[in-house]
Amino acid sequence: MANLVSPSLKSFNPADEISEDSNLFGWPGSEEQSSVIIQPVPWEATTSYLGGTSKAPELIRLASHQMDLFSETWGETYTKGFYLAEPNLKISQLNDNALELKNNKKIPSLEISQRLNLMSAEVNALVYEKTSQTLKQNKIPALIGGEHSVIFGQVKAVSEQLKNKNTTQWGLVHIDAHLDLRNAYQGFEHSHASAIRHVFELDNSPSHSVHFGIRDYCKEESDYMKDLGSNYNFFTDRSFQQSLEQNISHDKTSLDFFTNEFQKLPQDIYISWDIDGLDPQLCPNTGTPVPGGLNWHQALTLIFALKQLNKNIVGFDLVEVSESLNPNSTTEWNSNVGARLFYELCCLAVC
Repeated sequence: MANLVSPSLKSFNPADEISEDSNLFGWPGSEEQSSVIIQPVPWEATTSYLGGTSKAPELIRLASHQMDLFSETWGETYTKGFYLAEPNLKISQLNDNALELKNNKKIPSLEISQRLNLMSAEVNALVYEKTSQTLKQNKIPALIGGEHSVIFGQVKAVSEQLKNKNTTQWGLVHIDAHLDLRNAYQGFEHSHASAIRHVFELDNSPSHSVHFGIRDYCKEESDYMKDLGSNYNFFTDRSFQQSLEQNISHDKTSLDFFTNEFQKLPQDIYISWDIDGLDPQLCPNTGTPVPGGLNWHQALTLIFALKQLNKNIVGFDLVEVSESLNPNSTTEWNSNVGARLFYELCCLAVC
């Protein structure tokens, strides 16, 4: 668990006026004074439907300034400090170059894929480097994407630290509309549709996993999931909703359902949350929206179940948040929901 921050920062009052250039949630402390260090990773080169996810870290930062942070669940947990690190300008430049390359009709598609694969690998190497630094400071690493492919560098660094501590039993909690288990997609090796596949191919890969919100996947992914064995369990959206209904019919709650599933996981947990795992009413502008998904109450209950079990969160991410590409749109709904969801994950990680 993360260390508490300097007592002088306990006076932080999020109800005070927050300037536009303030850190995430208005946090006034430094990186050294914070318990969670968050990487912004503005990369969206392999998106296959809608774009805009590279803007998410900044949009979420701005949306977080209008939140009331005190809650019945977390109290004043915000005093432990959730610090959004400065953007890595190299990643931003790589993203600009990648989008320009992707839209270049004069270059053969195979060459574009090859060059973007190299750029994706470079982005994840930079993410890995920053995560490794965070872990050396005994801080909890977190990440705001960008597309889902950007999590690999962070999960790799976390898995290596766990291995160095002789921890080979660790669990993955994955919330997503998609399984993201394709070997590659549209020529991209580090595709947003392959993010979890790469996690399972790590040297110290998750020994257990559970996946919620799944409702769009191919046969390759279904077969891969089945081959993993009984320690790896995914709920399609239909089976998830049916399980909740069955719980209610047996006088049990959705909290009972999540608690039962999470009890099967090891103590150390990594959470990867693609916002499209939620009902599209909560994230209408995400890159690949799919009907169905978790509602807000179910999302909070999932998080609360992990809190009740006192699981150790070794890292987490939130990806695929995006706003409308319509320049005349004034909606900030996706980033508003994203900021609130990310805050819940931050609080869970330090409690």
